[in-house]
Amino acid sequence: MKSKKLPRLSDFLRESREAANLTQREVALRLHYKTAQFVSEWERGVRSPPGSVLRTLVDLYGISLHRFYDIIMEEQIRTLEKELKKDLFG
Repeated sequence: MKSKKLPRLSDFLRESREAANLTQREVALRLHYKTAQFVSEWERGVRSPPGSVLRTLVDLYGISLHRFYDIIMEEQIRTLEKELKKDLFG
């Protein structure tokens, strides 16, 4: 049986935040950031959230820890594959 393709981390974070009825600013404040720019960058795929906030995001968004883990791992694999292809094949 073929497994369902996992969403990109950025999309998952945005969709999860919206499903939790939170604004980027509210998330930023709960994570002790001064601006929502950090959350915006995660949701645009510019950066990934630091490991220190991952568990808090799980609780804040009410998402499955295991699904979140799988999505993060898939994102890491995509990034590594892209970098290796660039390094090896130009």
